[in-house]
Amino acid sequence: MLSSKYFAYLFIISALINIINFVPRTLIDHRFDGALMSIAAAIVVGSAMMVLVTWSIQKIPGMGMPELYAKVFPAWLSRVLLGVNMCFWYLGGAVTLLSFVDITQRFISPDVPQTLILTGFLLIVCWSALKNSRTIVFALEAILLMNLPLIIYFFVKSVLNRHFSWDAVFSMLTHVWNAPNFSSMSGAIFIFTGYESVIILNRVLKPLPVKRLWLLSTLSLGVLLTTFLIPIAFHGTIGVGNHSYPWFSTADSIRIVYFVFERVLFMFYLIYLMMSLMNAIINWHIGVELFKSMFTPTGQSTYAHRGGVVLILVFAAVTYALREMDYFSFQQYGILFLQIRFIAEMLYVLIFVYAVRRYVQLCARQLSL
Repeated sequence: MLSSKYFAYLFIISALINIINFVPRTLIDHRFDGALMSIAAAIVVGSAMMVLVTWSIQKIPGMGMPELYAKVFPAWLSRVLLGVNMCFWYLGGAVTLLSFVDITQRFISPDVPQTLILTGFLLIVCWSALKNSRTIVFALEAILLMNLPLIIYFFVKSVLNRHFSWDAVFSMLTHVWNAPNFSSMSGAIFIFTGYESVIILNRVLKPLPVKRLWLLSTLSLGVLLTTFLIPIAFHGTIGVGNHSYPWFSTADSIRIVYFVFERVLFMFYLIYLMMSLMNAIINWHIGVELFKSMFTPTGQSTYAHRGGVVLILVFAAVTYALREMDYFSFQQYGILFLQIRFIAEMLYVLIFVYAVRRYVQLCARQLSL
């Protein structure tokens, strides 16, 4: 079994990557009507769900969700639950890929067709998502260790920049007591997605001890506050609403005088390109593993492996189809996806905790015979 540090890595990449998706857009759209209180509520609810799942999964070491469901639910119900879960993991990866395709064309290569950019991304993601779980978490570790110091530097550079307006930050704090709303809360809680990876990767790694999960909750609070407040500090409480991707516009506002790249945008883009592809690889890998587990609980049959290859091609084809949406439709459906996913995540946690409890009871009953 791999160290529990990989559980933390899965959480960290999910938290950091969401500053380029719909999370900052959702929070900024509701900056005057409950975004800050929604962040606080999301930390409480997200931490509670993370503790429940982590506490439960420690009772079934080395076992993934498919093996668990196969032991406690009828086969048809297990397949339905795995299939629904698979769809959410696919969409999570597709949203990241499509967002980064649009970002690449807008900020880096406006003359390159989106189809060509997406094809390059899909070749990397589809090939990598079919690798085994150990290979993927080792690659995740390498990418995080390489990029985390640069991300921390970028955050510090942002706050210390002379264009950072503390007046705008303090102005937003006057709205801290506005009641939270469902839309911004569903966006804020999306950064907790990383802990859910353990439903499959518990086969190869140990979850983080429950007593240390407060570190991840603290990290989430810091990431959400910086995600929300730094773009506002640079573009103003009103002007920030005019930017499609507030964080990339913010990165383009910062310069490094004595460095290889003068514009932080290029360094920021390269960092988040690697992390976005890694995040999509993890999401689609879990989706493929859930699909393979519909054949056998462990997903280790010949038919399961062939089915995984077919499914990854289906993922790629559907992603090409989704690319046809215009920017505004993509944003609207993306925010709707976050809201549906929030409800589904709460149901998933309840079902998972119930399944673990029932499995433990079945084991205790067998031992007593």
